[in-house]
Amino acid sequence: MRLAFDTVKWEDGRLIVLDQTQLPNRVVYRELKDVNAVATAIKQLVIRGAPLIGVVAAYGVAVAAYQANTKEEIIAAIAKLRETRPTAYNLFYAMDLMRRILDEYDELEPLRDEILQCARKLHEEDRQICDMIGEHGEPLISDGARVLTHCNAGALATTGIGTALAPIYKSWERGKSLHVYVGETRPALQGARLTGWELMQTGIPVTLVVDNVRGYMFEKDMIDMVIIGADRITKNGDVVNKIGSYEIAVLAKHHNIPFS
Repeated sequence: MRLAFDTVKWEDGRLIVLDQTQLPNRVVYRELKDVNAVATAIKQLVIRGAPLIGVVAAYGVAVAAYQANTKEEIIAAIAKLRETRPTAYNLFYAMDLMRRILDEYDELEPLRDEILQCARKLHEEDRQICDMIGEHGEPLISDGARVLTHCNAGALATTGIGTALAPIYKSWERGKSLHVYVGETRPALQGARLTGWELMQTGIPVTLVVDNVRGYMFEKDMIDMVIIGADRITKNGDVVNKIGSYEIAVLAKHHNIPFS
């Protein structure tokens, strides 16, 4: 499924990202010209979502590599990027891959090419992972389902069709009738600003709801299922996610509504 926007692009040696701080009012693409710009973009939520952060940071190392005169400069760039978002596992995974590449090459030219190829591979792998999540999750959504989601675990958090929203996109692509209720997700309003916007770009019917109305919606039988993201999943199966997720889980259990 091809969406109407890209969260990150590598074009003619330039790293370009969709500035998510400008959404939903403006669609602005920005070039990140050096590692400092990449680090600032991650810290200031110009790009966000662990999968996307990992890919952008990998491309950030590529930008640094093509500008560097020594391996030490690339090592410093990796160290700077590792400090940008302590909760994003994909960031550390990508930076560890880049560090291993540095250990394998002495000459800058082949090193630069290998770093870029690794970033591109991570980019494509994330797209494929999103697609597979959609394939596995799509059968869980019935035709005509009214789905509640929270925060943004969609395409804007990844380089593909998202994680939690991927089954919704796949269901829509295959002709299912859907309606998605999106909570505001205060205080940063990722649901209102981001999830609502991206679903509208595909034409999926969406209604923005204030966070404190969800109990009423469950009580009035307005929701058929819940799909949210997961920042962490522990070994015993516990899920850590955006504040507000626990409230939704309790409501779903009380009203016997499927929660994914």
